[in-house]
Amino acid sequence: MDNLEVTITLPCLKLNIPEDRINFHTLEKIVFDLSRKISQELLEELLQIIDDKLKRERKRGTLSN
Repeated sequence: MDNLEVTITLPCLKLNIPEDRINFHTLEKIVFDLSRKISQELLEELLQIIDDKLKRERKRGTLSN
């Protein structure tokens, strides 16, 4: 099985958090939201790779939309 190489370029992230909002809960939410966005981008890219591979390699007439 071949290895898949996926590159995800995320935009620059700049956070502006008021001092009175700096706490564990706020930081945890930021990290959670960021990791969710990265996972979303990764899954989208991998599904596109799999879809493209199926289009190229599958036997015609065996799968339908």
